[in-house]
Amino acid sequence: MSAFSSDPARPTAELSRADPAVDRKSIGAAVGEFYFRLRNNERLGPIFARGHQRLGAAS
Repeated sequence: MSAFSSDPARPTAELSRADPAVDRKSIGAAVGEFYFRLRNNERLGPIFARGHQRLGAAS
């Protein structure tokens, strides 16, 4: 059985992870922390803000 579904309307179940401590909540927290630090970085924050605005995303 393939880990990928050929029908995009019917996604397959997630594969098991090697580390049970890694879950959607912990990944979401890591991504949120990454973007928080990026936006608040003196050099990278302004670059990210310009690119974010150009894509039409909310600041």
